Amino acid sequence: MGEIKWKVTGVEELSLALHEVAREAPEIMDAVTADVAAGAVEDARRLVPHRSGRAASSYKSRGHVVSIGAGVPYVPWLEFGGDVGRKGATHRAKVKGGRYFYPSLTKRLKDIEDIAADMIEQMTSIEVE
Repeated sequence: MGEIKWKVTGVEELSLALHEVAREAPEIMDAVTADVAAGAVEDARRLVPHRSGRAASSYKSRGHVVSIGAGVPYVPWLEFGGDVGRKGATHRAKVKGGRYFYPSLTKRLKDIEDIAADMIEQMTSIEVE
């Protein structure tokens, strides 16, 4: 992650601004992580193969909690690969980090720092570089 630099003119202003940020930080981070989770789910849905649409529709986010594959037993196989069927007759190459959701989430996680810095700047007069 990048480095955050603070420019403040006065210790009292800094103290007040940090108290304000600390008080509202949990709400801010909940909102940020919910946005990131929703974005990652939307990105993953576009990447999942569509035959019936059940696999893609099983990717859901509620707040910052994500569920994948509920009621669709083959979604882990689509996401991570492996052998299924009689005697493992059907093979899909294994992908340790996943094919759809986790790569989408990794791309979106880079946004958390920028979004949090923007929110801090909006709440206070602190410039975040």
